[in-house]
Amino acid sequence: MSYLSMAPGNDDGMLLPWQNEELLDQCAGKFMGYLIFTLGSIGTKGRGQLFYHTLGCNFYGLSRDGIHYLSRYGFASNIRDYDDRRNQAYHRSKEISR
Repeated sequence: MSYLSMAPGNDDGMLLPWQNEELLDQCAGKFMGYLIFTLGSIGTKGRGQLFYHTLGCNFYGLSRDGIHYLSRYGFASNIRDYDDRRNQAYHRSKEISR
C-alpha cells in the first residue's frame, strides 16, 4: 500500500481508480473476517455462525489448510474447534435420526 503516499501527487489528492481497487482487494478479506468474527462473538451461541460458515467452506471443498488460513483472519472457526463441533453435531444428528 505504498501508493497511498502517491495520493497527494494526484491532481485532486484522491486515489486513482486502480489504486482504490487494489486497496479494496488487499483489505476486503481482512475486514470481512473481522466483521464475521465480531458478529459471531455477540450473544449466546455466537460461535455457531463461524462453525456453519466453516462447515459450508468444507462442504464446497476448502482444504484443512485453507480453513486454518481463514481462521487466522477470523473468517472461519479454529480447525480444532471445528472438528470438535462437527463431531458433536454428527453425534447429535445421529441420535435424533434414530
